[in-house]
Amino acid sequence: EIIPEDHGQVLSSEALNEYIEGVLDSMPEADPSHKHSSLIADVYYILADDKLHCDNVKAMQLYSRSICCRPDRFESWAGLALSRASKIIDKLNVRADQKRIEKFIQNHTTPAIKCFSKALSINSKNCYFIEKFGFFCYALQSYSSQILHQPNLYTPDTIKWASASRSQMLTLALACFKQALSYQHTTTSSSSSSSSSS
Repeated sequence: EIIPEDHGQVLSSEALNEYIEGVLDSMPEADPSHKHSSLIADVYYILADDKLHCDNVKAMQLYSRSICCRPDRFESWAGLALSRASKIIDKLNVRADQKRIEKFIQNHTTPAIKCFSKALSINSKNCYFIEKFGFFCYALQSYSSQILHQPNLYTPDTIKWASASRSQMLTLALACFKQALSYQHTTTSSSSSSSSSS
């Protein structure tokens, strides 16, 4: 370990996980007796980025530590959201053990979406990230639709989940793509206006 696990943390890992997993409804308050460290948060973030494509689990742990040091860091929440989403998409693409995959996706979708939403509550105008959220939601919508088209292969609980998920994910995907397009249009219009003025 380059940095002791609890060094510079204003939020415990347990409290953060409880929030992400839905045990806590609201983001826990930072400990006022500890001063947050942007430097340590940056170090954890850089380490997480380095691990993202070779060790997804370790990357998620490091992004979480970065958040525990600085809970309002957009990049760390975005990294955590994207790493969680990547793990789910990997499961969708494998489909080796259908029942285990069903349970995994049902248990991990909401926490991933919570991380996306938290990141966007900090920075709602990152077009790239919004598009990634939209693609993730659309992939889940597609998976839910496949389940509903083959109901004889799945349990009643999975059918119920897929029915709710398809509608929710399609709504979220559409909202993300509309928002991303509006920002792209605004950026293009601003660039055109600047060129005309010149």
